[in-house]
Amino acid sequence: MFLSYITTESDGALTLDQLLRGPLSLSAREAREAKRLGLTVDGAPFFANQRVGAGRTIRIPLAEYDKPLDFSASGDVAVLYEDDALLAVRKPAPLQVHPSPSAPRGADTLEGRVQSYLHSGAHPVHRLDAETTGIVLFAKLPYAQAHIQRQMQTDAFRKEYLAWVCGIPAAPEG
Repeated sequence: MFLSYITTESDGALTLDQLLRGPLSLSAREAREAKRLGLTVDGAPFFANQRVGAGRTIRIPLAEYDKPLDFSASGDVAVLYEDDALLAVRKPAPLQVHPSPSAPRGADTLEGRVQSYLHSGAHPVHRLDAETTGIVLFAKLPYAQAHIQRQMQTDAFRKEYLAWVCGIPAAPEG
């Protein structure tokens, strides 16, 4: 998969490295990997310390997750949304999102089910407690996972939790 970006007048004075790390928000590791995979400017290789200029098309190859060796996870996946980079699924209780000490590798987890569904690697962008039912986002690309996780640290991302209560809760104590 590729990310394409056409530079603007305000990008014109930036070097390729500055553009990747600034306006495109790639981490240093993502920028190195994109260069290794064959990043191009107007279809040709480009030096990272050169000024890019305005109106140029940057094509950035995005790394994919390594495919896991075992797709033997059991259980269905309720897909709510899917595109080339993300997958939103419904997590049932009491299923754990990813392997942990209480659900070691090979145990039935939502991550394993998603990877089995995709026949490819994917990683949760966030998690929910095992007892919680809700929506979990999975990234199909490391780039998508990193950028959504950064957005989650800002006001650009909002989580909302709703609870169903039967009866009247006791008065709080303590």
